[in-house]
Amino acid sequence: MIDNAKQFQITNTHFYDSIELYMRMVSRSDGQKTISLPEPVVFKTITNREDEALATTNSFQPFLRLTKPEAQELLEELWRAGFRPANGTGSVGELRATQEHLKDMQHLVYEAAAILRRKHEDD
Repeated sequence: MIDNAKQFQITNTHFYDSIELYMRMVSRSDGQKTISLPEPVVFKTITNREDEALATTNSFQPFLRLTKPEAQELLEELWRAGFRPANGTGSVGELRATQEHLKDMQHLVYEAAAILRRKHEDD
């Protein structure tokens, strides 16, 4: 059985106002463990019109392909490094806390309504 897993680590380099992304792929096959490290990304300068036309269409290839669990791990590493969505949306935990608060408030309103109803019936 072959098992591959990409692992990520992010270092927040405050001095350079940047992050450093580390990745490795750990493969296991027939009891053997292999660790592979990526090479740095190298940008190729486009020098002729044919290559330029190709690069401006959607036909160029991705430089990295991740499975959904690997993408999730990358997002979690970014979160640990302090990065949050720019559109202001909260975390799942914040949403859950808000939902629990709303349930508590609904319970209080129902209890208050029941008390008022009983009081009105007694009058």
